[in-house]
Amino acid sequence: MKSLTKLIMLVGFVFTMNSCSDELPLQELHYEAVTAEVNEETAFANCMSPDHISCFLDDGFNRWGWVNGPVTNGLTSPLIAGAGQCDLDKGTVVGSVDVSYNHATGMVSIIFSAEEGWEITETHLYVGGEPYPVGKNGKPTVAPGKFPHKGQMEYLVPAPNPFYYIAHAVVVESTE
Repeated sequence: MKSLTKLIMLVGFVFTMNSCSDELPLQELHYEAVTAEVNEETAFANCMSPDHISCFLDDGFNRWGWVNGPVTNGLTSPLIAGAGQCDLDKGTVVGSVDVSYNHATGMVSIIFSAEEGWEITETHLYVGGEPYPVGKNGKPTVAPGKFPHKGQMEYLVPAPNPFYYIAHAVVVESTE
């Protein structure tokens, strides 16, 4: 799996404590800089139904990921990380995305869940009547940061019936 690496730096300080007495020794406290690596992976939901899934690459975009739909009811999709070029053999299931549609209210509930050993650190979601959201430039986009819903594990959003959805997450291996 291809990983992005983020470095986190903690700043270190040296403190010197002076004594008021000549009899007590001078003391220093040292705090050293610490660097930690966090391997992030990008993940997308894939409903695993050939009739209801399309790879971004097959639709003319230059990044991997999947649009799911049209959907009329509920389903649970695996959340797959590291599947570059939409190659499922390269991917790892890191969680799931539960989708349910309330026909009476026209609302769709989407819940992201991580598998044991993984943490979801970011989410991005598109739900709509067309396969792809439209960016400010008027063109379809698959850039997760441009999706209208961000930063939650659970969403409740209005949706037409049928609808399409793109569920994206950033995941890291859990340290606990």
